[in-house]
Formats: sequence, C-alpha cells, structure tokens
Amino acid sequence: MTEFTDRPADCAALMDFRAECNAPAPLSAPAPTPASDCTPVFTTHDCPTLLAQGSPDPGAGHQIPQITPQAPPLPGAEHLDFLHFPQLSLHEVTAGLEVAGTFGVAIASVGAAALAASWMWTWTPVRLRNFAFGSASLPGAAVALDGLSGPREDVVRGVSEVLAGMPVTGIASASVALVPAGLVAAAVLAARTEHLLDTRGRRSPDRTERAVWARHMKLMRAATLACRAEIPLTSGTFGPEFVLGRVAYSTSQAPVKSTAGRLIGRHYSLFTVPWLAFREHGVWIGNPGSGKTTALERAVISFWATAWRRHQQWWRSGKDRPGRPLAMILDLKGARDARSTADRVRKAAQNLGIPESRVLIWPDNDEETLSLFFGTADEQRPRFEALLGVSADNGMSAEAAYYMQMRKTIAHLVVDMPDPAKGLGPGENPPRTSTEFLARMTEAAMRRGWKGHDAELSDIEAVTGGKTPILPADRAMCANLFRDMGPAFDGERSITDYDVVYCCLEGTTAPEVAAAQFRAMVALVAGLAQTDHNRTVQLFCDEFAQVCGNDGAARIVELLRSAGCGSLWFAQSWMGLGANDDARHRLVDSCSGGIFVMRSYSAGHLAEKIGTRVKYALSRKLINGIAHGDEGNVQPEDKFLVDPKILAAFEKGDIVHIVGGKATFGHVCPLDPDTVRPLPGLAESTTHEADKALIQKAA
Repeated sequence: MTEFTDRPADCAALMDFRAECNAPAPLSAPAPTPASDCTPVFTTHDCPTLLAQGSPDPGAGHQIPQITPQAPPLPGAEHLDFLHFPQLSLHEVTAGLEVAGTFGVAIASVGAAALAASWMWTWTPVRLRNFAFGSASLPGAAVALDGLSGPREDVVRGVSEVLAGMPVTGIASASVALVPAGLVAAAVLAARTEHLLDTRGRRSPDRTERAVWARHMKLMRAATLACRAEIPLTSGTFGPEFVLGRVAYSTSQAPVKSTAGRLIGRHYSLFTVPWLAFREHGVWIGNPGSGKTTALERAVISFWATAWRRHQQWWRSGKDRPGRPLAMILDLKGARDARSTADRVRKAAQNLGIPESRVLIWPDNDEETLSLFFGTADEQRPRFEALLGVSADNGMSAEAAYYMQMRKTIAHLVVDMPDPAKGLGPGENPPRTSTEFLARMTEAAMRRGWKGHDAELSDIEAVTGGKTPILPADRAMCANLFRDMGPAFDGERSITDYDVVYCCLEGTTAPEVAAAQFRAMVALVAGLAQTDHNRTVQLFCDEFAQVCGNDGAARIVELLRSAGCGSLWFAQSWMGLGANDDARHRLVDSCSGGIFVMRSYSAGHLAEKIGTRVKYALSRKLINGIAHGDEGNVQPEDKFLVDPKILAAFEKGDIVHIVGGKATFGHVCPLDPDTVRPLPGLAESTTHEADKALIQKAA
C-alpha cells in the first residue's frame, strides 16, 4: 500500500491516488498483513490505532489536500501581495485631516484673492488661466534648484511643518503647488460664473440682469482707464492690423461658449480692426460729443502706419503687397473745427516721418494746388462725368435718363475734342485748365473742333437743338462750379503726389460749394481706377449726407471699389447715412467692412440693421408673490446683437464694431501727436522721385 502524507495536494494528485488504490495487486506480490482490523482510505485519521503504533503515514509520497474549515487559496492570489492596506489609527486620521484642511484653506484663499482681483481689474477667465500657467514657474524653479524631486520634497516638508504645529511655514513651503492650484480653481470658477450668467442665470432674473449689466459697464470703464497708457498704432507681425484703442468684451451670433470654451483662446487687450474692414468700406456713426472726431484722427494715422508696414513686407508678392499708403480726408464741417483737426493730423503725420511737402491741407495751401485736368482723355472723361453728376440710369424716369445721357455726351464732346490746327485727333487734346474746358463748351467751338466727324456733329445738334437746349444749361452749371471751387483745381499736382490730403470743405456755410468740391474730389479718386498709381488709397468722409444727394454714398462706394480705394463714412446718426431709408440701407449693404457705432440715441433702426442673436429668456416661480422658487423656465429667443440701450449708455470714446455677426466693444484712445514715433524705413522713401524709383524697381 502506498504511503500517506499530511502534505496538501491538488485534485489531480488525489485522483491518481484513488486510481492506484483501486488497481489490482500484482500476482507476485505478497498479500499485505493488516496491523489491525482498520484499513485507512484517505488519511491516517481513519485508523487511530495505526497512528498510535507509529505506522508510516499512508499519504507519504502523495499530495493529498487537507480538508480543513478554511477555504483554499485563490489561483493568482500570490500576485496581490504588494497590496497592503494601512492600518490607520485615530491620530493619523486626525493629522491627515489637519494637513488637508490647512492646504485647502490656503488654496481657497489664493482662489478668493484671484477672483477679487479679477473683479476689481476685470480679468477675464482666459487671463486668469494665463496667470495659472505663469504660476508654473514655482515648481519650475524648484526643479531647477533641487532637481526633479524638488516640488515633491517641498510639499512633504510643508506637510511635516503643518504636523509640527507651524501651519504658516508649512503653507509657505508647499506654495509651490498650492498657488497654481488656487489660480486654476479661480479660473474655472470665473468661467463657470460667466457661463451661468449667459445661460440659465441666477435664481433671481433681476439679479442676473444686474450682474450682466454691471460686468459690461465695468469692462468698458476698464478699457477707458487702460487708454491712459500709450498704445501702438498697429499690431501684428506678418499681418498688421489697425489699432484704435482698448478692447472690453465681445458678443457674437454664434452659440454660447461652454465653461471649457471660455478657458480656451488668447487674451486681447487692444481694440484691433481687421485690414479688410477698412479696405472693404465701412460706416461710422456717433452723436455729437461721442468722440467721433477723435476716432477719425486715430483711424487716419493708424491706417497710414499699418499700410506702411504691409508695404514694407518684401515677402508679399503680387497683389498681396499694398503700395505706398495715401490717406484722403474729406471733412465737410469746415470752419475752425476742420482746421483744428487738420493741424493735429498734419502734426501726427510729420511725426511719423512724412515730410511736410507730402501733407496737403486743401484748399488752405495756395502754393500747392490739385489739378482736375491731368492725365489722358480716357482718364479725364470719367472724372468729368462724375463732376457733371452723370450716374447710372437705374430707376430713373425716362426724362431724367435722357438728360443724364446728354450730359455724358457733352463730357465726351469737350474732353475728346480734336485740334485740327495742331494736327491732334480725337482724344489727343484733353483740356488742361478750367478756362479751356469752358471755352470748348460752346456750339461754335464744338462744330469747329469736330468738323468732318459726322457722328459728333449729330450729337452737337442734339445737345444744342430743341426748345430747351442742354448745352447752355450745363455750361452755366460748370461755370458756376469752377467759380465756386476757385483756382484750387487748376494746379499741376496730382493727389498721388501726396501721402495725406486733408480737405476742409465748407459744408456748413457754403453747402453748394462743398458739394461741388466733394464731387471733384471723388472724381479725382475714382479716376485712379484707370491709372497704375501703385498706391493704397483710403478715403475718410465726415458729414457727407448733405453733399451726396438723394442717391447717397452707395454709388460712390461702388465707384471706389473699381479704383481699389477703401473708404469710411462718418455720420452723426442713422438718418445721416442718406436722404431716405433706401439710400441708408444701400450704403450699409455696400460696406462689407462692418459698422462702427459710438454713442447713439434712438438707434432702433440701426439695431435692426445690425441683426439679432439667440439669448435665453429666464423665468422663476414666485412663492407667495414675494420669494423666488426653485422652479422656472429657460428658453431661447432672438434679441438684438447690440441693444439700443447699450449704445445710448456709451461714454465719450466708447465704440462697438460689428462685422461678420460679431460685435466687439471697446474704447477709442485719443491720439496725442507728440507721442507718435517715426516709422522705420520711411526716411529712405520720402520724395516723389524716390517713389518713382521704388515703383520701377518693383516692376
């Protein structure tokens, strides 16, 4: 019989033992002699007598499991030996709570201080996030001083100091981790609060409205205070943009950002305007005293500095590189206000590095006058068509369209008139002075000059015949026009010979003269469409409604597009954008650069034109008609993107720019000409000859 043993064995060994016990004994083996009547089967405990006699364990050599009250070990349990659950005492638990409470109070204090500072100085969640990232310099300094284990050692030291009864010293030692944690908590809480106000609001709707209003007003005041510091005229390296002042906040027609979305992005402090917003035309509205003239000064100088920086970027090729900037300002207020603004602009332009000879204050500068009569006949013809008031005949009556076509014919007969005595054919003898232009506007001069040209002779018959001939009336109009404008347009200089042209038009005291001069200036700019002037031209028009007629400025904007000229149109109100609603809507629709609005009362029509966005309407159930309950509704509804009450509450200099469904609020910083700094590289290109050399080099 096989010996037994007390060692445990698995099930396979037990089955082998059973098979061996049941197998028949070999024939040659002698029969075993039992020591007693008891035969053990599984363990020695089956036969106590054998154990008492000292018989060998029948289980020796076979791994038979011990059957005990304890469960056998689980397979793979030996791999969990590293898990040792601590046996914490009450003293250790108390110490841990003491450390957690001390450090928690420190983190909460840092977060509370950051939130208080963000409310006082109007820090946005993005800026708090930046401060949290900046606080990473603390663990970075610990790593630089003590190696990679430095931050961990500082925290461990702080824990030991707190346990030793020195909480202040412990907080100071562990500040390498506590300060970043507090700033991160403050940034998340600030973003959460903003998201709460913009969506479901607080428990009380009136508290929500007050909180949103207070936040916006505080941001606007902070932008105003930030303007005390000097700001640049342009911002950006590869794509410079215009800088008008300091930014406050922005709203958009896009869905409301989430809490995480409010922590993503960059922090902007400058009120920048995209390059295309100026180049694609825009309207600027502000009531008297709102700071519109200050904004005009800043816009002119900022345009010149930005355009010059883009002009200097040699890596721009083709049409992407703009030419030398040319700012043209048409100030129709006239009188002393226009002269005062012109002097400030001239001083700022000279401080940029522009020589005095390239800054023209028109028509005050008698020594340097412009010319309407430069260029070829093809270049002069559209100029004088605009001067005579020729426009598209869309929507005109048949009689008005007939007179419009006759005026266009007169411009052709005068400008393209040949000179047989000099051997000059049609288009080879354009007029060079106003006197020569008027001398050609007679029937005798036209018949003499166009002798032998049957088509033009037929046109002369049409403009001089009938009961009310058109030619004498147009000649009288041109004579009055040139007389009103004086000799200011009989010079020899072109507008492209200057860098800044400030035109003081007497729109208040002499509106008819101002209207004539305005048409002449617009004709000069529109005439650039047919010349390779290699300039980046920007037109600024202030108080233009009284000289544009019923057609408004939209037709002029359409002409300036073909001339490659951008424009900004300044008005005191929505009504000042045109003579009627059709003209106003047409102008705003033509200006894809957006709308600039300063303080404006009764801006309901303007708010409707700007558009709406989705906001959330809040409601709460009242308990006993007094207290706000826990139930209520939050549902989306369309509201103005820029509410008229916000525009009416603007302070002097406050502004909002609306373009592409986004409204950016800020404050225009006043321009101090004495603080304007010279532009780099401008000294090498200041004369007209130098400009020609640069143009030839670029070609």
